[in-house]
Amino acid sequence: MNFIKNLIDPNRLLLVWQDTKTSQGKEVVIGEIKKTSDGNVVFKYLINPNLCNEFTKYGIKPYPAFPDFAKTYQHNVLDTFSMRLPPRKRNDFNQFLESIRIPPDTSISDFALLGYSRATLPGDNFSILHPFEHVNEPFEFVTEINFLDHNGYTIDDIKIGKEISFQYGLDSIEVKYNRHTIGYIKKVYTENDVTLREMIAKDIKRTADMIIRKVIKN
Repeated sequence: MNFIKNLIDPNRLLLVWQDTKTSQGKEVVIGEIKKTSDGNVVFKYLINPNLCNEFTKYGIKPYPAFPDFAKTYQHNVLDTFSMRLPPRKRNDFNQFLESIRIPPDTSISDFALLGYSRATLPGDNFSILHPFEHVNEPFEFVTEINFLDHNGYTIDDIKIGKEISFQYGLDSIEVKYNRHTIGYIKKVYTENDVTLREMIAKDIKRTADMIIRKVIKN
């Protein structure tokens, strides 16, 4: 099993809403969870329901604990979002870390873990995104490749150490392997992600030791 070796502790995270009303499953960044200089964590929305066309189209709703779109929340923000993580005292917590390719017994903050795990829960539309902003040192990330099997490839076809590259498509980021498009990374991973956006803009190639968490079938 491949593990993430270079953890990046983020200064902010993004709250994402996933559309379930249409077949596209579009993800929309709706909020920001941010560390402050005094060590606190605050949350605010990045969309105005009166000005955002996607708000009605995708049925976006506020996070239950933070119902006011105009307010900046400054109390119990990290504790509230950390409820989306399994308790560290659980016997299978190390298995949870392994499932997101983090080595067991790794020292990682709840703030970073929210981003690395995406903190999804069954039955709601929210997840949390690590933006990997302005990162200069080496790092690994867990991503999804959509329509992998639809394009004639399977996980077994992607060999560790082989070159992969990325380029912009119409609605997503194309993943190239052996000069063929093998699937797509949703733009939510790059629209608000400075480091990955710059990597793609420069057409920097990466080896296929990036970790594929899940394949979304057509």
